[in-house]
Amino acid sequence: MKKIIFALLLIGVSFSVTNYSTFACQDQNVIINVNGCDYLVSVCVNCTIGVAPTSLSVKNFMKLDVNCTQSLSPQKVLQSIKNQISTYDYIYSNLCLENGYVPPPCPNLPLPDKFFYQYHYLCFKKTYVLYFGEWHEKYEACDYDNYCLEEVIYCFTTVPFPHIKKVVNDFILVGSPNCTLESWEAEVDECYIIHTPCNP
Repeated sequence: MKKIIFALLLIGVSFSVTNYSTFACQDQNVIINVNGCDYLVSVCVNCTIGVAPTSLSVKNFMKLDVNCTQSLSPQKVLQSIKNQISTYDYIYSNLCLENGYVPPPCPNLPLPDKFFYQYHYLCFKKTYVLYFGEWHEKYEACDYDNYCLEEVIYCFTTVPFPHIKKVVNDFILVGSPNCTLESWEAEVDECYIIHTPCNP
């Protein structure tokens, strides 16, 4: 735990504005636990004060403890990270603390025009970085121009109990993967395909 806290103090939570061809956002570093192992995750989120955040993506992730045994594949680790950071509670408790957005009641169809967009990049690669004197596997997106766009809204419902619900409206494929290797075929620093609902 001391090592993790010290790492965060050194790395900090970055707020440099990233302007990819897909969207403008702010970089933040967060720690996510997946199957008992802590990961340092770089996310990019657009937090607009008073209205719903408009976008979220995972740029890279790295296991903090090289001795922590992970039975899940990198693809499943990435999916678990995405599932955890895209909940309403996580976004507003960890990423957009000063946002002040209050979700509306869940509507009947059709859904409103205002959506939250989660970008699922289609190509990742494995690399190694020296971190506190140890070599760590790091997985990072290597293509920001082609992605699967998840279109969702967050709304309040009382069924079956009062809670904030995530409603997925659609998955939209933008472009196509410029990588063809599967994860088990790729060498270090070679891009491989990430399977999403757009390209299962």
